[in-house]
Amino acid sequence: MPSEMIQAKLVKKAGNGKGFILDGYEGWFNANDKVVPFLAKIEEGRIVEVSYFKKGVKREVTLIKEVGEGEAKAPKETSKETNKGTYTNCAICGKELKGKGVNYPNCWDCKDKAPKEEKKTEEPRKEWTSKSNYGSAEDVAGKEVGCAANCAAQILAGSGTGEMKDILERFRTLFNEILEHIRANK
Repeated sequence: MPSEMIQAKLVKKAGNGKGFILDGYEGWFNANDKVVPFLAKIEEGRIVEVSYFKKGVKREVTLIKEVGEGEAKAPKETSKETNKGTYTNCAICGKELKGKGVNYPNCWDCKDKAPKEEKKTEEPRKEWTSKSNYGSAEDVAGKEVGCAANCAAQILAGSGTGEMKDILERFRTLFNEILEHIRANK
């Protein structure tokens, strides 16, 4: 897996000391056990250089080092990352956002006070119809044939050996008689 090298501002560190969020990148970066001591020494708000590789949606960090306080170089990552995740205070009441709240502009108490986006009206859903022929005349006839063939095969299973022509002829005779019996006694 090719690793990527980026520079960005360290916005937030996780409480467990293994994860962190970078300015301009959505989601968490996960430091491996060898990187955790280096991450612990870096303060939030500092510019860091990070080397990582992707495992699905997870980003496993293999190197982190502080490069200063200045402006970070433009990110080299090509995915559709946004500035989401950089909220520090509630947009309505101004209360400091803690924990996972950094991904949302409002605190839990103000989440319902924010103006809602109008939902687009969707076309009404079409009623789902089964493409099964369960219960139809063809379905019943198929079950009757299968049942008759199964009964004929079970009867012949204990009849011993013989010529293939004779066994096949006995099977056909049994099958037809059983099928007639099933259809006559519905």
